[in-house]
Amino acid sequence: MPSIEANHAESLPKTNSLISRLVSLITLLCLIVIVGLTIATIIAIAVPQWWLGDLLGHLRIHYGVGSLVCAIWFLSSRKRVALLAFIPALVNLSILLPLYNSPSPTPSSQHTLRILHYNLDKNAPSHDQAFAYLREHSADILFLQEVTPELADKFSTELPNYRAIYVESLPNTHGSAFLISTSTTLTVQSTETIHLPETSPRPLITTTIIWNDQSLTVLSFHVIRPKNIYTENIQEIEYAAAADWVTTERQSGIPIVVIGDCNSTPWSARVQNFLSESGLHDSSIGFGYQPTWSTGFPLIFGLPIDHAFVSSELAIQDRAVGPQLGGDHAPLWVTIALVNDEK
Repeated sequence: MPSIEANHAESLPKTNSLISRLVSLITLLCLIVIVGLTIATIIAIAVPQWWLGDLLGHLRIHYGVGSLVCAIWFLSSRKRVALLAFIPALVNLSILLPLYNSPSPTPSSQHTLRILHYNLDKNAPSHDQAFAYLREHSADILFLQEVTPELADKFSTELPNYRAIYVESLPNTHGSAFLISTSTTLTVQSTETIHLPETSPRPLITTTIIWNDQSLTVLSFHVIRPKNIYTENIQEIEYAAAADWVTTERQSGIPIVVIGDCNSTPWSARVQNFLSESGLHDSSIGFGYQPTWSTGFPLIFGLPIDHAFVSSELAIQDRAVGPQLGGDHAPLWVTIALVNDEK
């Protein structure tokens, strides 16, 4: 009868062989991942205006993290491969650096305005958690998107701390709503829906309010989700139309905030072109990486696609992302102040 020691000795080669095969498999997968992520990075950087380049570019943080993990794997065995893997890792992760710069300009006013944007996600199994959060965390101004008639009917009972100013409820994902806190002293000067471009089926709410004896225009912006060449082209048109709208509105000298589900990362060509053409500033500068989608995964793996852009008269005093509330987006909080307030 074989001894226990003999059986143990016979099992060791099998265990070592299994571990060796597993290491070889992981090594092969890492090589494939490095090559794939490097190709995706090159396309994203070389042709950012091309629909595929723009689409691939949204995932550059994930490319960076994936390349970094593979580089660490090769450090002990293949240092040259590890060094090569560090290149796409550093190139991709470097796009985070501007998000950690000091925000500019600096607010000089004590009068602030808290704006909350949230995409309700019409397909969420329940909105109870979202409504509870909105009741407990009140903002001066609340913009909701993907508002269906069924959701709009619940506002009076579920959101008693808000007053609905304008509700454009629709059965698809195009509905939206503008509400203000019942405790605010804000005065609503005008509110309407516009289409950007004019042929777009999605109505966008824009309002001008009086805040601290100063007019302020806010646009609740919602951009189509990029999935293919068709939706990418539509998104480009929507951003261009929004930039033209901002340019026209800016002629009045009134400060502007554009906030909403932009379905683009801040480093994407679409967003960068919009900022350049409109003259607005990205509120995320100075507040780090704040992903808002998709909440089906831990947000550390998500993408920052909900944004707030402001004109030069405004400064961002605070910016934060709320928790997962049952939908596919997280709420976006922005606190603004005037750069020069002589009052």
